[in-house]
Amino acid sequence: MSRTIVEEPLPLLSLKLLAAYSPEALVEQATQKLLSAGIQLIEFRYQLYRRMGVPAGVLNLCYLVEDDQLDEASNIVAGLGLPLTHPLLTNANTEGKFVTLSRLHRITASTTPDSQRFLQLLPASFAGLAPSDLIPSSSKASIRIPRESAVYACLIRIIALSPRHDPTRVQALSDLGMLAMHHIYGMDGYSDEDDNLAPDDDPAIQGALARVREWTWNGEWRVGEEWIGDLLYAYVEGTYQDAYLPWCD
Repeated sequence: MSRTIVEEPLPLLSLKLLAAYSPEALVEQATQKLLSAGIQLIEFRYQLYRRMGVPAGVLNLCYLVEDDQLDEASNIVAGLGLPLTHPLLTNANTEGKFVTLSRLHRITASTTPDSQRFLQLLPASFAGLAPSDLIPSSSKASIRIPRESAVYACLIRIIALSPRHDPTRVQALSDLGMLAMHHIYGMDGYSDEDDNLAPDDDPAIQGALARVREWTWNGEWRVGEEWIGDLLYAYVEGTYQDAYLPWCD
């Protein structure tokens, strides 16, 4: 049985704050407050994908936070006047744990679903990133970003640990396909003529395979997870489709 989540009216102070500042300014204020409180932030999802060359709009700004700091981080953000809200059921049904595990804080005053934006805090354990997977952000050194190969490994790990038809797996597959197209293939200049090229003659495919080989040669896969490099190579080569990527029972 479906249920309806009714949002509580926003406090007047929050409404004034959300109306007075841009979402980006509110997130900047929040991240500065979190960092000054010793909360480690890891950039994740769409702003990370844009950094990797994906022309995606960034509606929700998402950061991973250590699990034992998540409550504290959410309380700090709420204390700034950015209220904690419930995920829409439609988003939960399409994005799975990417949404249901999140603490979503409003950064817009709009109540229209298509125009609402959030600061999204996800428990770091969901992504399974190790300290060696992270590098400083070029724009703000105290915020960490995953290495490119670690982003792919993270998504493949989520795919493999999710049931076959689970929305979490479906969303991770979508993210993987989007990244592969724009980042690893560099398909922004794609044309119909490229369909006529054999894989061995296609510069986009060969360049992508060379990048995956380089990650493998550089030992960027964790010990025991070398299979991720092999799987990603087959996926980029086109011999592994979404339906055949691993899943859990």
